[in-house]
Amino acid sequence: MDLRISTWDTLRRKLKIETEGTWKKRVIRVRSGTRFEAQCFSSSSLEHVRYMGAFSIMRTGASAGPVSIGRFAAVGANFVCAPPEHPLDSLGTSSVFLKSYGWAQGDDGFYDVPRSSRRLLSRQVDIGCDVWIGRDVLIKGGVKIGHGSIVAARSVVTKDVPPYSIVAGSPARLIRMRFDEEICQNLLEVKWWDLDPSWMKGVDQTDVRACLNFLNPRIGSIDPLMPGSVVFGDTDYEIHPGRKA
Repeated sequence: MDLRISTWDTLRRKLKIETEGTWKKRVIRVRSGTRFEAQCFSSSSLEHVRYMGAFSIMRTGASAGPVSIGRFAAVGANFVCAPPEHPLDSLGTSSVFLKSYGWAQGDDGFYDVPRSSRRLLSRQVDIGCDVWIGRDVLIKGGVKIGHGSIVAARSVVTKDVPPYSIVAGSPARLIRMRFDEEICQNLLEVKWWDLDPSWMKGVDQTDVRACLNFLNPRIGSIDPLMPGSVVFGDTDYEIHPGRKA
C-alpha cells in the first residue's frame, strides 16, 4: 500500500519509528503483511522489508529484496539483499525475457521480444536479533543470518550464517565465533532481546559472562519486551499497542 507522507509522519510519531529523508517523498510504499515494531530506524526504503524489530537500524543506500530484520540489529550502508535471481538454464538470462517492459515491446516499427514462461525469483533473507552487518554487504536470497552474528564489510554471503559467528570475504567464510560454545548456547537460551532492556541497568554489558550470571536465575521474572507495532494490509494498517510495565 502507498501511504501519504502526512499519514506516515503521524504513524511513525505514535510508534517512535525514525526514517530519514521521507520529507523528499510524497508517498511511502510498504507491502501487505509487513510489520514494524516501535523504536526502529531506517534511512533506506522500507518497501520490501517484511518485518523490522525494535531497536534495529538500517542505514542509507540499501537495495533490499524481501527481508526480515530482528531486534537490536544494525545494518550498514549500501546493504544489498535478496536481489532477483535470473534463470541460468534458459536461452537468455536478461530480464527482458522475464518481465514486461514497454520499451521492449514491438509496436510502431520496433522489435518485439517474446517473454519466457520463467520469472525473476526473489527469496526472502532472514536476519536474526543482535546482528551486525557492515557496509556494502551483499546477501543472496534465501539466506538466514543467525542471532548474534557479525558480517564484515563488503562480504558476499551465499549461505546461512550460524548464530554468534563472525564471517567475512567473498564468498563469506567463518573467521571465528564471538564467544565460546557454552556462552553462545546460553545467550541463545536466555534470548535477552525478548526482555525489557531495563534489566541492563547496573549490569556491565562489556562482561557477557556477568550478564548471563545475572540473567540465568531471573529468567521468568524479568518482564518481556512488548513494543507497539504496526501491521499493514492491502489498503489500511492496524496499530497494536505495546505493553510496558
